[in-house]
Amino acid sequence: MNIKDLLEDEYGDVVRKRYDMFFFQDETKTYVINYWLKARKENSKLLVISQDFIDDALAEIIVDSVPVLSLTDKPLIFPIIAGEHSSSLFAHIIVFPQNYHGYMKDAGIDRGELYWCVPIFRCEFSGEESVEEFMSMRVHSLPILDWKRTIRPKVKVYFDNPKTGAGADESRVLVKYLTLLQEVDNLEGVSNGFIELENYKGEVVEVLSPAKSEFIFILNREDEIAMSKDVLKTHLDEFVMS
Repeated sequence: MNIKDLLEDEYGDVVRKRYDMFFFQDETKTYVINYWLKARKENSKLLVISQDFIDDALAEIIVDSVPVLSLTDKPLIFPIIAGEHSSSLFAHIIVFPQNYHGYMKDAGIDRGELYWCVPIFRCEFSGEESVEEFMSMRVHSLPILDWKRTIRPKVKVYFDNPKTGAGADESRVLVKYLTLLQEVDNLEGVSNGFIELENYKGEVVEVLSPAKSEFIFILNREDEIAMSKDVLKTHLDEFVMS
């Protein structure tokens, strides 16, 4: 059977968007998952997925942004080729091999060369995520199928706040950025506490608060800059998103 027939057996209606790309859907009572599948000449297949939102132009731009013969068994990040017909703010895509996802297991399609292509904001992924870390991010912090999401920068923290009793060890834990900002608020005036955070590039800064309304931002583990909370949050925004 050809790909279109296999997809129709599993998903019902399948629309050919262009000669090598198909669109189909999986509907539930609460949401609709939209799929675009491109079959490339060298036998690899590129899968694009969104929930409750259709942007054919962006889906085509995504698959066209994946270089030929560049795929491996690890995630890869590529810039999105500029397109005239999509309003998306995404500037990059991350491409996951089949061991990072379970899509199309029952469609009769060889998953060995099936790659899931995801539009992202660059600060959301390092590109070094293990399967386990990616699964944790997807469940707890990053609605990856939502193409209208706000930016969700990847942040890891090591911190200790004796006043609240909260903390995380030196191995660092993934947190939502809003959670980090809440911990900054909680740290204010806690002279024996600290927050050390790592961005998606693997860069690290430290935040201290020796007194009420006073914060210290430490770059490169040695350059200390005293600042207000508002200025600190501006620095943190730049650190995790740029």
